[in-house]
Amino acid sequence: MIAVRAARIEGNRAAALAALLLLGIAAEIGLGDALASGKTNLVTLVVVAATFALSFAFLRQAVYGVLVIVFVEGYLRNLFDDPTVLLFKDLAILAIYMRVIGDRVHRRVSILPSSPIALPLAVFAGIVFVQMANPHVTSFQQTLVGVRTWLYYVPLYYVAREMIANEADLRRFAWFILICAVPIGMLGLYQYVAGSDAYANLGPGFANATFITGDGASVIFRPNATFAWSSNFALFLSLATLLCLGLLLGSRGHRRWMLSALLVALIAANVLENQRSLLVLLPPLMLLTVALRRSASTAVTTALAVVLGLAVVGLIASQGTFLRVDGLIRNEGGIFHVRTMTYAEHFRMALRSPIGFGTGATAIGSRYVAGDIPLFVEFSLAKVAGDLSLVGLAAYLWLFAVLLKTTLAAHRRASHLRLVGAASLAAATFSFQLLALYAGYDLAVVAVPFWFLSGAVVSFASNEAMLTPVKRGGAPS
Repeated sequence: MIAVRAARIEGNRAAALAALLLLGIAAEIGLGDALASGKTNLVTLVVVAATFALSFAFLRQAVYGVLVIVFVEGYLRNLFDDPTVLLFKDLAILAIYMRVIGDRVHRRVSILPSSPIALPLAVFAGIVFVQMANPHVTSFQQTLVGVRTWLYYVPLYYVAREMIANEADLRRFAWFILICAVPIGMLGLYQYVAGSDAYANLGPGFANATFITGDGASVIFRPNATFAWSSNFALFLSLATLLCLGLLLGSRGHRRWMLSALLVALIAANVLENQRSLLVLLPPLMLLTVALRRSASTAVTTALAVVLGLAVVGLIASQGTFLRVDGLIRNEGGIFHVRTMTYAEHFRMALRSPIGFGTGATAIGSRYVAGDIPLFVEFSLAKVAGDLSLVGLAAYLWLFAVLLKTTLAAHRRASHLRLVGAASLAAATFSFQLLALYAGYDLAVVAVPFWFLSGAVVSFASNEAMLTPVKRGGAPS
């Protein structure tokens, strides 16, 4: 009965989305202010009740609301200098999970639909829970952080299976991320122009999150935009860039020109943000996306976008902006060797214990509940090995391999049926999955779109309804 009523409520979608967005942002501000002042009881109760009820009632709008919260929560975390606000989206996600489960119970179908990842996911999840009893674990709170890091966002894979009914739904999701990227990118540009001092002066949280690098003569300030840290902003830009390219590959007419202009802006933003790892990884991933589609015209468009993006940066940026790019091109200081040795050292640290150090040992969030990070390593695969041992790493890679294989199968099937838009977004998702394999999904800005997109495209390989040709929105049928 609850599920039936909730389904009827979804009629007024625009109003529901607006209410959820306003509630989410206002609630985070109110909750952060209450936490700072120590008055959390009433505010917390109201926030929990309202957010949970609305997220349960409006499934689709709640998913978009969670995306917005993920995109702005870092700014609020720095504003209040309190990491607790980062948990707000998890409450909304919990309501989404309960709504999906309630609907499936009402329809009398299995709670989890059949999926290619079922077996590797079950093995990986089992290892995560077993590692909670690892003798190296410092506290139960640490293990909770670890479970949240590795497993909490995984059910979004199944939420997408319920929410994405056809190619138009998937395109709508990608467009929503690009629309969000416009104001976020503009804020990042403003921060870059204003400089590090202006950003640090916003408060202690912003000062602690300011990233400045350079060679002494020139200084590079990496803007955070709406995120807690510049690396988070860089990962968001990579996601938006790949999805923009995916939409571009499947669009025609004026939308193609608009997406081309947006791609230029996103490339410029990536260079301004100056995340070296992504400056190395993003170009080949873009090339891979285009190669999967075998589109010569889009390859030329993408190349022109890169050139124009670099030209834009050259016109508006300081001279020091290209120092990191130039250093990568010249392999200054043997940077590639140094990074490789760093990753190898992180692996060595992670493997000091043959059984691993336990769930949550490498999670940055453990310092907020346990006081420290038992094992600080930056390389994503070293994090898995450090938490879950080599056995856990093998399960992790198995899970990724199945995800990649399924996405490629979706791409091939959509291509065979000449569904250019669906195939192009599957190609972009495949590239983003490879990026997540390197970067890890321990950050929400990666985990939320990673699991949702992975679940959305998997239906291409198994669901006829998903492959319905779409003539609207610029996607060829």
